[in-house]
Amino acid sequence: MKGRGVVFAVSSALIFGAAPIFADLSYDFGNTPFNMALFRNLLALPVLFSVVLCKRLSLRLTRRQLGGMLVISILGSAATTVFLYQAYSYIGVGTTTTIHFMYPLLVCLGGHFFFGERLNLVRKICLGVCLAGIFFFVEPQSIRNTAGILLAAGSAFSYAFFMIFLEKNRLVWIHPIVFSFYLCLIVSGFLLAANFFVPIAQWNLGMKAYGLMFIAAMGTSFAASVLLNKGVAIIGASEASVYSLLEPLSAVAAGAVFLGEELNARKTAGCALILGAVLFMAVYEMRRNRNSAGRNSVK
Repeated sequence: MKGRGVVFAVSSALIFGAAPIFADLSYDFGNTPFNMALFRNLLALPVLFSVVLCKRLSLRLTRRQLGGMLVISILGSAATTVFLYQAYSYIGVGTTTTIHFMYPLLVCLGGHFFFGERLNLVRKICLGVCLAGIFFFVEPQSIRNTAGILLAAGSAFSYAFFMIFLEKNRLVWIHPIVFSFYLCLIVSGFLLAANFFVPIAQWNLGMKAYGLMFIAAMGTSFAASVLLNKGVAIIGASEASVYSLLEPLSAVAAGAVFLGEELNARKTAGCALILGAVLFMAVYEMRRNRNSAGRNSVK
């Protein structure tokens, strides 16, 4: 069962990492970061609602679940998206990604200090190696931009909050499709309301831009979001956040394949460190679970 949770978390990270490539391609056709944040949620709504109808899922939530969805959607998902896309414009993708991916450390520390979760030595080492690998993606010319650094740090804290809140408030008990539907609905509503006061959305875009945004929306707000929800439900937020460190590796690979971006020695070394640490932890966790299952069967 736990192996499935690992597969879900890893698959989610790989999709989250590759999907923004289509957003980047859409900028050549007049799209903007705010539009991407809005439409990645808005375009996923009809698909998610269709799945809800086909599977005959109930959209009924308790008051506590509805309150939780409002909090996690605005303070977690929407805040992360806004911080990230703003940071990109200040310090670039590489440095923003590096700072944003401090969130697995924040998730593990939050779980340890606020909820008493045990952080074993292997997970500490693997987390440290992954974070060291991520620093290979830093763009040196960007580190002096205070506004960009703070925005990227804000995205790390808001997404760490998202991961912890998802697990600890038992929102993983909501069906993943229903959860993703409400997440997209609330974030879309929030961003549309924000656009009412500061009208910066671009609506007159061509079909190519909308097509690329739709692909990005299906990847992030549909597939990756559902898989992440399932992964956290099975293995918890702390472990799932470590596997999510595969996301920058996926982003680098997708950039090299689809955008022809250079994969230099520095980035290759960072990818090797991340991949090695995550694979080591996955093997360790599988062996530990197998040994635990063996002891239980003997008892």
